[in-house]
Amino acid sequence: MEDKDIRYVGSLVRDRIPEILRREGNFPMTRTLDDEEYLYQLHVLLKHAIEVYMSQRSVADLSDVLEIIEAIAEMRGVTDEEIVKIRNYRAMTFGTYHNRLFLEKMLTPEEKKTLDKEEEEAGFDVQF
Repeated sequence: MEDKDIRYVGSLVRDRIPEILRREGNFPMTRTLDDEEYLYQLHVLLKHAIEVYMSQRSVADLSDVLEIIEAIAEMRGVTDEEIVKIRNYRAMTFGTYHNRLFLEKMLTPEEKKTLDKEEEEAGFDVQF
């Protein structure tokens, strides 16, 4: 077994991985997980896939994250349409990330009052 194939051992794999490994001359042993173990392993795999994406930043790795999320949603009985509906609702309610806003700080009422006074004296205005 090549070193790259060892990464699959002890983890949930895509459906065609055993076939690919056999074609490469390996002898994979697999078993089918029950629902509880499958969902658990999807969460383990999601964490790993996010870590890989964060280190590599490749679109292929990002697509792996999406594939795992879709499998989790399916296991939880949620359709793609329901996910999109919830996503759209949350976008309407809370917005999206398109404006790239970064929350720097939350001012206390006293800090806001002091800042307003300082801005007024300096002749400029900061938007909140």
